Amino acid sequence: MKKYLHRLIPSTLILMFSNMSIAFEEPVIASYALQPIERFNQNLADAQLQQLSWSFHPQNISAEYTGHEFVLLKVKQTNEKIITYNVHQDKDQNQTLLLILTLNQNGQYWRLEEAQLSWQCQNRDDRHFNTKPCSLSPTVNNWW
Repeated sequence: MKKYLHRLIPSTLILMFSNMSIAFEEPVIASYALQPIERFNQNLADAQLQQLSWSFHPQNISAEYTGHEFVLLKVKQTNEKIITYNVHQDKDQNQTLLLILTLNQNGQYWRLEEAQLSWQCQNRDDRHFNTKPCSLSPTVNNWW
């Protein structure tokens, strides 16, 4: 993963997305962890000043933030914003990571507005994405 995903800033939010797509159903997210974006936005602004082509296309900006481990599943446009849904299957941790990036455009320039990370644990048969650790045993989880 890129250096931008190294810290988790927990934030709880209950969301249900209403717009469904045939190829990709938008997930139910019980909670997410906000990811740092300030350093990335500075690098993005520098890249745009240098006229680097990746910095003017939302899908390429998304790929630059997430790195090569994530796969872009869907791009959704709402007003001036672009939302990208990116997933990574982490077989070592037995979880699927979901990274949702919100980009907004001001003129020809883009800025990352928010990066939300959530995951789904296969060992618990989670139906929703959340921020509960996958590796804790059920007895430890009951104490929380």
